[in-house]
Amino acid sequence: MGTNILAIYFSTAFKDPVIIVVVLVLAVLSILSWAIFFQKYFQLTTVKNKEEAIYRLIEKGSSKDRIIEEADGDTPFGVFVRLLNTIKFKEPKDIIESCELVARRNYSWGLSILASAGSVSPFVGLLGTVWGIVKAFHSIGLQGSASLAVVAPGISEALVNTALGLFVAIPAVFFYNYVNGRIEDILEKFRAYSIIFLNMEDRK
Repeated sequence: MGTNILAIYFSTAFKDPVIIVVVLVLAVLSILSWAIFFQKYFQLTTVKNKEEAIYRLIEKGSSKDRIIEEADGDTPFGVFVRLLNTIKFKEPKDIIESCELVARRNYSWGLSILASAGSVSPFVGLLGTVWGIVKAFHSIGLQGSASLAVVAPGISEALVNTALGLFVAIPAVFFYNYVNGRIEDILEKFRAYSIIFLNMEDRK
């Protein structure tokens, strides 16, 4: 049944310019959402693995030189130790805040697109639904009949637009919350372990 509805929908959708725009917008938002999610997933997983390796060294009480040597320059902690050795801050903890701000900006790229997809997609789908219902009632007026056989096909096709909007919005909202949560986790651990590293330095 669902397959038949979709088949009917797509057989008629591309005859209407408004529905074409709705479908194309939803398709673009969906593709962007999935692409950004996979890019952020692999990026954040790589960063987390590199950082966790350094944090294990800190927990084992490795020397400062060993930790600096193993730190990757592309991660928040790697940038932190590099700046710590090249720039003289009045307060070393200011470096932590600076690195955190830079990392948050870098890792948050794409989140605004996910948020937009999650909030806009249902309205785009609703636009298609409203347009489809208007067409259905216009067809009823032309045929002069309000029977279920006349009304149901047009209404069901129109509601497909809302369903498509939700199919795009639900993953986008999940992706946004998931990625944002992983960013916060990475930055919280970075702040905690960088403070520990500074305290280790103070004892030397």
